[in-house]
Amino acid sequence: MSPKPFDPKMLLLVAEGQRIHMLKILNVLAKFEFENVASVSDGEEALKEIQTNRFRLVLLGANLKKEKSLKILSSILEDEDSAGTPVIFTYNPDEMETAKTALDRGAVGILSKPVDEKMFREVVSKVLDMNIATKEEHKEEIEQGRKAAMPIIERGKQLLAMANHDLDGAAAAFEEAIRVGGDSAEAYIGLAEIYMAKGDTESSEEAIRKAGQLDPEVFRVFHRKREQDRLIERGKRDILKRRFARAEATFEKVIELNENNVEAYVGLAEAEAGLRETLAARKAMQKALSFEPNAEMIPLYDRIGIIATRSKEYGIAMEAYDRALSFEPQNASLYYNKSLVLLLQKIFDEALILLDKAIEINPDFTEAKLTQEKVAKWAQAARVKNSA
Repeated sequence: MSPKPFDPKMLLLVAEGQRIHMLKILNVLAKFEFENVASVSDGEEALKEIQTNRFRLVLLGANLKKEKSLKILSSILEDEDSAGTPVIFTYNPDEMETAKTALDRGAVGILSKPVDEKMFREVVSKVLDMNIATKEEHKEEIEQGRKAAMPIIERGKQLLAMANHDLDGAAAAFEEAIRVGGDSAEAYIGLAEIYMAKGDTESSEEAIRKAGQLDPEVFRVFHRKREQDRLIERGKRDILKRRFARAEATFEKVIELNENNVEAYVGLAEAEAGLRETLAARKAMQKALSFEPNAEMIPLYDRIGIIATRSKEYGIAMEAYDRALSFEPQNASLYYNKSLVLLLQKIFDEALILLDKAIEINPDFTEAKLTQEKVAKWAQAARVKNSA
């Protein structure tokens, strides 16, 4: 098994009778970013601390005042509440025999004083089965993990944005990102959307809460996005019911909230097309296509293609399908839809190439096969006519 991640908040006790060695140990602990450290200089105080708190680790000096260190070690290991607490025995060179006795009586490790950083890391990492790191190393590790997690988060977003919404695949990606790079507001927001889509409100709210603790701005952005998504769904319902004017007003409101909401421009284009506002529909589609292309927009590119084809805006339709296919070149439906744009312009031979590609990707694509048969006849008839 791989070592557990370092927990700087674990509770430690340092029991050391010599001030110079106490300061040295505390400095080493500070360098490794241990945040919760109790320190005592005599045996009675050590026993009181052990009886009061549940320590993750005890560093026990060999020369404590008032109570002998070996007696304290026995008290720790014999007490029901503290018996499982690992104890590392620290000793001066002339106390080696005492250190050996401590090992025989149950100490899990020994450290020679003055305690140095290298030996401390080696012994404590082994005892706690943890990757102990300095502040600088910890920052570097976090940054490396964050960088490694970024493409995984992007993969999760892409899976979530796909037309078929691969919720399980996206969830696995976001969970992997958290394992690789630690807690991430973006990953938790992704999980919140997945839980919401699955109807698990409690888990969604918990993921949102975690995201808000990590990055309040991401939390606020998510809630603004939820409001925009709610309005967009309302606009889509209005379009299905052919209430195009209401849909137009709704999508314009979304754009007022966020002028970079691409889906709102796509919805507005569809509403304007329904109202036969050709110029307004064209402008909305062009605006949607003006944003930086990315894989999350594949379903939107497909919608733009369909709206543009119906509106006879063939250039816009071709651009939309080309963008979608640049991210998903094995999508048979995209090739089929693009072929229809050419078919409506009677560009039969190029349409056939696209239909062949769609069928190659999906041999069971019945609609593409039927269309291919018709287009092949039309193409042949066109060739005969042109040669006459």
